[in-house]
Amino acid sequence: MSCSAIVRGNTVIFTATFYDQTGAVITPLAALTRLVYEVAGTPTTDMLPMVNDDGTWTAAWDSSVADVGTVYWHTQSTGSPAAAEDGSFAISANVSNPQT
Repeated sequence: MSCSAIVRGNTVIFTATFYDQTGAVITPLAALTRLVYEVAGTPTTDMLPMVNDDGTWTAAWDSSVADVGTVYWHTQSTGSPAAAEDGSFAISANVSNPQT
């Protein structure tokens, strides 16, 4: 995933293709994306199972629940070989975009 900011209320789509150390695409048994963000000032963790569609794994997250601020994510495959990636992005909103 590559972005710097998302407006609260948008659905965020995470995509991943996993590679081994030689650069060959691998098809793990499963994959998930872990998110950490704040809701009403309390750190919250979501685990999003990813779905495989011909080698591309995807998961969707509704950002309307999050406070304005940084969302940290970690995507990983399960099984061997393992592959993972970390990142973050910002949730932005103005006063006319209330948290639901």
